[in-house]
Amino acid sequence: MKLVTVFPFFKVALSFFENRRFVLVLLFLAGFFIFSRDLSTHGIEYRDDEIFYYQSTQEMVQSDHVLSPTYFGENRFQKPILFYWLIFLSYKIFGINWFAARFVSVIFAALTICFTWLIGEKLFDKKSATIGSLILMTIPLFFRHAKDAVPDMTLNFFIVLAFYFALKFIERPEIRMYRYAFFVSCALGFMTKGFAALILPVVSLIVYAVAVRKPALLKAANFPLGLMIFAVLVLPWFLYMAWLHGDMYMNYILKTETYDRLIFTNENNIFLRVTSTFIHNFAFYAVNLFSYFAPWSLFAVAAIPFAVVRMVKEKKNKGPLIFLVTWFFVVFFFFSLIAARINHLILVLTTPFALILSYFFITLPAGASSLGKISSDFVKFIIASLVFLGLSGLSFLRIFLLEETALWLAVFVAIFFLLRHFLFRSREPAVVPGVMAFFILFVFFHIPLLSKARLVPFATHQAFAEMIQRDLKEDDIIAVGSNDIHEKEFQVYFTRRVEKAATNLEEATKAELRNLFLRKEAVYCLMTQKDYQYFSKSLPDRLLVLREDFMVRKRIYPDRALFFALLKLDRNAVKNYFMEKVILIKKNKNA
Repeated sequence: MKLVTVFPFFKVALSFFENRRFVLVLLFLAGFFIFSRDLSTHGIEYRDDEIFYYQSTQEMVQSDHVLSPTYFGENRFQKPILFYWLIFLSYKIFGINWFAARFVSVIFAALTICFTWLIGEKLFDKKSATIGSLILMTIPLFFRHAKDAVPDMTLNFFIVLAFYFALKFIERPEIRMYRYAFFVSCALGFMTKGFAALILPVVSLIVYAVAVRKPALLKAANFPLGLMIFAVLVLPWFLYMAWLHGDMYMNYILKTETYDRLIFTNENNIFLRVTSTFIHNFAFYAVNLFSYFAPWSLFAVAAIPFAVVRMVKEKKNKGPLIFLVTWFFVVFFFFSLIAARINHLILVLTTPFALILSYFFITLPAGASSLGKISSDFVKFIIASLVFLGLSGLSFLRIFLLEETALWLAVFVAIFFLLRHFLFRSREPAVVPGVMAFFILFVFFHIPLLSKARLVPFATHQAFAEMIQRDLKEDDIIAVGSNDIHEKEFQVYFTRRVEKAATNLEEATKAELRNLFLRKEAVYCLMTQKDYQYFSKSLPDRLLVLREDFMVRKRIYPDRALFFALLKLDRNAVKNYFMEKVILIKKNKNA
């Protein structure tokens, strides 16, 4: 493997990358280090559903009832049990805290990177596998779920594991262990988050066998035996839950979790309904793919058609490309066909997406044609532009929102020209996506600064929560009184339920706030100053404002005045566009 001549000393270090074990250990440790940073802090990666798994598993530890989750004492039927057990094990090792809850996703994200490398190496070569792994860990959707206490990353890992064993089975169908491991992986994924873990790998394997005209693969897969293995692993817990909770559980799991997510029901013609659902969902996921996979998605517009064309024309990589393209489109079409429309479902696309892009970057400039050269130069220009925009954003963050020295601008300018020089002087295709990947990691490294700049709400929420906890009594009520403040984001700091006394309807919010403050218990309520001023006339007297702070606005409307404020380096004016005042109100007991 070659590297750019401007850094010849890298050739010695690069020789280590011929050792598979060294690469896998390095990738795992790199992923672990990147994803485990600031796990205990609630930042931009936080997802609302985290509180469900954090609290429910905490109740498992406290009650020693590990088979049926509860959330603040109420039965929680959402999702199968495996992810709760994994957090339970993490709690037993690290104690009950947010680091332990999120540690599970970190481990499975790092493992996913390793198995993505193994798949990439088996399909193409070590270079493509390494670039694919770098792309994967820098996809924003993957990065976010690698740091979240939700089951999506664990599900993603088991699906990737199933595809890995499918690939091993395709290569050596006579080895039974591979097909058994395939169905075990599907079962573990199912016990994490449901049917997608079985449907996606099985359908992809069938489509692949048909596409490469090898029906013998389907016979060798022995689906009846595989499904029996799957059932043996999956059914016991579901049967236990049905026995324990009866019709209440069965109605929820069959209707709410399965039927309602998979099928739309109304009076329309079924063909028209399916077609309409597919078109709308396809557009929805295409938009989400573009946004949640950015900036890599800019290249996917060319990379995916490029892979499809090469799949048809090229003999050498025909099978590997059919495998990846099948994986990608089966996932995309499946989620486009079902009724549920949830943006994070496309996390399952990250591995095939990363490997298709890796193939594109490595293969595109390989030809001697002038078109290939022009395309390669255009890709470099786009990456240089993205680096410039990213560094501009970091300069804005440090200079205007954190009010640090303007010398940061000079530092980022120097970084830009260094990376640009490295990018355009290189003749090694792997360097181009490598520069992009390492720059994205550099940006990810700065994410904690968003909390410091109050660009994520948790820094503000934590300060309010600490004030409440100093004097909090057993029967006191905690609530949020603005629709723009999410109660689940405030819930992470409390072991009791935080109430929501606001909706997107003015009259309903007014009534809920009034009912909240008329209760006999003491009430702590967090709301925006704008909402407090608007609703104050309908609220009881003798409310105390305990604390004021700033939080990033949910809705920002840039205009010409903002542009001039930037030119004048008017930090206060710029900050007012992004921040709004939030206050903590208290009503004393029986007041």
